[in-house]
Amino acid sequence: MSKRFSGRVVLVTGSGSGIGKATALRFAEEGARVVINDVDEKSLNTVTEEVRSVGAEALGIQADATNIQAVKNAVKAIIERFQRIDVLVNNVGLFTPMPFLGMKDGDWDSCMDVNLRSVFNFCRQVIPYMVEQKYGRIVNVSSSSGKVGVPNFVCYATAKHAVIGLTRSLALEFAPYNILVHAVCPGEVDTPMQKRNIETIAKTQGKVPDDYYKARVGRIPLRRYAKPEDIAKVITFLASEDAGYMTGQSVNITGGEIMH
Repeated sequence: MSKRFSGRVVLVTGSGSGIGKATALRFAEEGARVVINDVDEKSLNTVTEEVRSVGAEALGIQADATNIQAVKNAVKAIIERFQRIDVLVNNVGLFTPMPFLGMKDGDWDSCMDVNLRSVFNFCRQVIPYMVEQKYGRIVNVSSSSGKVGVPNFVCYATAKHAVIGLTRSLALEFAPYNILVHAVCPGEVDTPMQKRNIETIAKTQGKVPDDYYKARVGRIPLRRYAKPEDIAKVITFLASEDAGYMTGQSVNITGGEIMH
């Protein structure tokens, strides 16, 4: 495998499992020094060791991305260790089926914190260092729900639309500093969180989870859910010099289901 990120310092938030884990490992395989961040200490430690097992330098930092002081402390620790951050992948996110009329104020606030504030927090703390070094690559994980309306996922879809708006605005503001900013918009991805949601949605609709899954796959032109590695490949491309004349894009990774 090529070493497109040799010497680069890459921070992947929410990298204890799923897309984040696959992305951290992909960067490691391509020569990066990888910072793994997650709120779950056990998952964090496991992935940190996996990254080291492929021969990459790794730093594991437990921090709640919704807590600004925790994010400040995390970024400070990274700078003390590596003196720079070249790539930031904002992957923290959580989606739970929830009817709009069943939502409480606290449900809305926590959804926005995890899916939007987490991105804002890390961007706000990392970008000043990228400005100083006149180099940076940021990839924010949005969702296909950031492109379309989704019933029973109103807050999640709203937050993911906002991530795309944040991405485009940052791309324009910081292009003069050679900081490129993108979003990726995955559709259905085979992750533990997705499997839990399939069970929840199927139950609310009075369906068997396997039947719901098969029907859902049937609406995807490529006839399968994405693997986390499929998303990781696109993220690393956008963060690489192969995408050096792109910025502000929101890239669909939906197996052809969404094309706008």
